[in-house]
Parts: sequence; C-alpha cells; structure tokens
Amino acid sequence: ILFQIYFQNGQFADALSLVDGAAKISHAPGELLVLCGELYLQLSTRMPDQKQALSARALEIFQRANINEIKVPEVLLRLAEGFNSLNHDKETAAIYEKLLNDFPELSLVRERVRAKLADILLRMKDHPRAADVLKTMVRDNPTDFRANYLLGNISYEMTNMVQAAESYSKTILLNPDFQPAYAELASTQLSLDKTADAKATLEAARKKFPRDFSIEYLSGMVAIRQNNYTNAVQCFTEAEVIAQAGNPNQLREMFYFEFGSAYERLGDPAQAEKNFLKCLAIAPDF
Repeated sequence: ILFQIYFQNGQFADALSLVDGAAKISHAPGELLVLCGELYLQLSTRMPDQKQALSARALEIFQRANINEIKVPEVLLRLAEGFNSLNHDKETAAIYEKLLNDFPELSLVRERVRAKLADILLRMKDHPRAADVLKTMVRDNPTDFRANYLLGNISYEMTNMVQAAESYSKTILLNPDFQPAYAELASTQLSLDKTADAKATLEAARKKFPRDFSIEYLSGMVAIRQNNYTNAVQCFTEAEVIAQAGNPNQLREMFYFEFGSAYERLGDPAQAEKNFLKCLAIAPDF
C-alpha cells in the first residue's frame, strides 16, 4: 500500500527505496521476491533514466525467486510473466512447463500457458518441443485454428510439406477468414507440385480478400508452372504495385528474379534485363 501511495504521488525515489529494502530481506519467500521484481519493472516505466538498472535488478530478484521452491501456481505464473517481459525465454519456458506438468488441475489457465509456451519455443526455434505443445493443444481443442496454423509453419520449416499442407487446410476449414493460411497453403502445394490445387487456393483467396502481395506473387508462380508467361507477368506486375504502395520490403531479390525469368520466357529481353538488374541491386551476390 505504501509503495502505491509513493508511486501515485510521483515519489519514485521513495518507492524505489522501499522496494530495495524489501529485496534485501534474508530468506525472503518467493512470493515477496516476485512482487519486488514486478515493482522494479513498474518503476522502470516511470524512471526511464534508470530503466536498464531497474530491469537488471528485476532480473536478479526473479532469478533468486526461481531458486526457491515456489508451490503456488499463481506466483509461478507471475514469475514466468516477469521473465517473459525481460525476454528471458529459457527461464520462462521452463516455468510454463513446470506449471503444465505439476498443476494439471489448472484447466482455466492451461490453454493460455500452452499458447505462450508454444510462442516462446518458436521464438527459440525449438521446433520439436513447440510441435509437441501445439499437438497437445490440437488434441484437447481440435477447433484451435491458430495451433493448426503454427503446426503448419513448423512442418514447413522442417520440410514436411505433406503435414504442412494438412495443417494449413485444417486452419482454413476452421477459420475461412484467416487470410495468412491461404498463401502458406498455396506455397506448400507448389512445393508438392500440386499446381492445380495451389491455383484453386489462390483463386479462393482472391475472391474473399482485398488485393494482396503474396496472393499475386504466388499466382505468378503458378502461371510460370503452367507456362502462361503473359499471366505471370501480369500477376508479378500487380504484386509489385501492391508492395510499392504498402510494404516495399516484400520486393526481395527472388521476386525480381522470377519477374525477370517470366519476361525472358515471354521473349522480352529488355524487361528481363531490367528485373534481373533490380535483383542484383538488392543482392549483388545472387
């Protein structure tokens, strides 16, 4: 209560002194240590000149709390959130896993913890463990479209295209309004040489959503596979216009390589050269 009075009155130095005193208590219980870490982080939002130092203090005290045998799941959850706010993924993931393993009765927070754990494991690029968590989520809640989508992404990264296509297809079935899944599914279908399926997926997306770079770019790739280079150029041109108007960073070297290739096969060497030069300007070693 005293901390909140100091904080609300702008007496941040007094509030900090109070937290420092609590943090120095020998054999402080884990809940008190977690609270002190949270208060350090709260103060860091109002004391920007000390933000780095306060974040370091918060991390130190969260690590002290983590050594303790905290048995209250709500406190463990707060500790995990503290580590997460400081981008300490390894500690956060370990606590989330402990919560899921040691407190199976926490049905109300289990899905939230699993979702956060999956996000962290993906950020850590620990795809096998992330996949295990997501498969459990799908098993317990088959209508979870987001978990299916993330499973598709993991399968794609691990070059399991058949599984990726299945997961993306389920995502669209569960949530037809989730636009990213259409482009991912079409890209996967192209990798599986299912050009007709990719075309159908892209046509469904074009009817349902506003103009989109990925849809037009992939439509151009489908047209190349079908030797329809006129259509490919039209799609790439549309994709370029969309990207230039919204997100020019989408126009990478591979885009201009494919654009140039379409013009080359169409028999227009001048436009092919123009696009190949754009490709080399972005990536001179391409």
